Amino acid sequence: MKIRKGEKIDDYKLRIEEHKVDLEYFKIFVSVLAALSVGAAVFQSIYLLSNSEEALRTNLRKEWRDQLQAVAAQPDVRPYFDSNRPLSGIEHDDNNALSVADLKLDAFENIYVISQNLPDRRDYIEIIDYAFRHSIVLCNLIKSRTFYNDDYRAKALISCVLGHREFTVAP
Repeated sequence: MKIRKGEKIDDYKLRIEEHKVDLEYFKIFVSVLAALSVGAAVFQSIYLLSNSEEALRTNLRKEWRDQLQAVAAQPDVRPYFDSNRPLSGIEHDDNNALSVADLKLDAFENIYVISQNLPDRRDYIEIIDYAFRHSIVLCNLIKSRTFYNDDYRAKALISCVLGHREFTVAP
């Protein structure tokens, strides 16, 4: 910034101070704008996380409801899953129980994997654990299937061993 012709030094210094003040106001404005942007980003991430957790819970409820409906549609298979009843040897009953068991195993795996991102995951794991401890049909089926999630399958097999003394993991 140069001194204009006929301008006094004091006026020049005053003009410099005015520009410094303008620059400070601009810095404050940019700082406030940056803080608002950070605040908006934090709010948006919190909002997205809460929506994603709700979506996970919705998927969990659907999986749980679907496997319960499969048992409700065929009440004669309930003892295979609640009372440790082994397969009966009657082809029709066994096929019904195995088809429901397949659905339950898939639903439990989905619940196990989805719940990994939730704070109350332990509750879901305990429900799955209970199911395996009370169904030798589920245990025998998961033992014969290796395509499930390794962690889920290992947890299920441990529950089977704890719930059924005669159950062994060895093939």
